Amino acid sequence: TNDSKQKLKHSQAFTALNKSKDVFKLLSNQLQRQNEMQLEVIRQFNEHEKNMNAQLSNYDREMISVSSSFELHQQQVSDVWANQGELEERLGNLSSKLVEMRDLIKDRSKALEETRYLRSRIEEESELLKRRLDAMARVENPTEMKLAKEREEYKTLLKCSSCHLRFKSHVLLRCMHTFCKECLDIRIETRQRKCPNCGESFGSNDVKQFFF
Repeated sequence: TNDSKQKLKHSQAFTALNKSKDVFKLLSNQLQRQNEMQLEVIRQFNEHEKNMNAQLSNYDREMISVSSSFELHQQQVSDVWANQGELEERLGNLSSKLVEMRDLIKDRSKALEETRYLRSRIEEESELLKRRLDAMARVENPTEMKLAKEREEYKTLLKCSSCHLRFKSHVLLRCMHTFCKECLDIRIETRQRKCPNCGESFGSNDVKQFFF
């Protein structure tokens, strides 16, 4: 009959519709789960990217800090080398000045010694000239000539046997020879510490003053 056929047809259509609905629901659930999984993966990627960006930022800051420290240390090393060069140059200049000063002192000491020697010779010549003038001005009679000669002999005994200008005032204890203070001082200062008469060596402690 037509009604039975119609019902069967509707029943089959309903059944097919329900099956299609179940299939669509299943597909929808699968797509939903797949979508959720993809969203989770995306979220994880985003989180990973965020962490990576944070690490990169930290690395950038550390690199900037390390670079600044490196530049600072490099500048400090350059300053040290520059200062070392400056100090070496100053040390070289001071060494040169020290050598110059030593040479100058040596030359001055030599010049002083020569000046003292020339002065003693001039004083000696002056004294000899004075003696000659005194002899020429003296009245020439035998008695006075004899007295003058004796006086000169006594003066000679009292005068320093090294310079013949100044009177004796100091004695060398090692050999007991006597000289003036100035002649002995010159020998001590110039390290010519030998007796002018006998050549006996002496030290500053061997020089003693005496009085007539």
